[in-house]
Amino acid sequence: MSRNINLKKKTVVIVLVIIAILCLVTTFGGRNGSFRDFLGKVGYAYQRCGNSQGVFAFYNVENADASFVYTNQSIGLFDTGLKETAGILLKNLNKLNVNTLDFVVITHPHSDHAGGYLELIKEIQVKRLFIGLYTQKDFNNISLYNEIIKTSNQMGIEVIYVTYGLTVTLGDIHLQFYDGSHSSSDENHNSLLVKATIGSKSCLYTGDAGQQAELLLVNLGCDLKADI
Repeated sequence: MSRNINLKKKTVVIVLVIIAILCLVTTFGGRNGSFRDFLGKVGYAYQRCGNSQGVFAFYNVENADASFVYTNQSIGLFDTGLKETAGILLKNLNKLNVNTLDFVVITHPHSDHAGGYLELIKEIQVKRLFIGLYTQKDFNNISLYNEIIKTSNQMGIEVIYVTYGLTVTLGDIHLQFYDGSHSSSDENHNSLLVKATIGSKSCLYTGDAGQQAELLLVNLGCDLKADI
């Protein structure tokens, strides 16, 4: 009798596991996702804009940040992850046959957001770099930031220092920038915030900015609403 009960329990568990797997496949295996990539280290999840106007992609670069946006007219990258995971990022860009980026945005010069930049530009042509104008007061360790600026200038990359309210349209990607508070002891609050819009869809990139920086921008009347 006990054997039959245990067998039934095992059967129920197996059925539930199969149902769970099928649910994951249904969720991530369609046109807007990849189940294989979801399980894999190098995968990304993305949101298509209406009528396939463009794609927002979010790369798995371990404990770091790198997000990609591309349309038929323009291609950009928000943050570059760690130096140690730059190979993962480059592998994904190579899969899409990307050898030129119209722009790179670095939200702030911490290594988990900007560390891969110097490796990236060895392999990928970057036309423009959007970055904040920072000093030692904003970040205790400014060496990576200085190296990024120096190398970008040497390679002929246009460096655009973001000021509050800067708006830029590159192809069919519209960028609305908000700089951080520059008044906090927490360096993360000095991150740039930028809303990228393609057609009717938008994504808000916030770096590591926390509630303090967000409330400051809300109180200034900034429109931070976004689809993603």
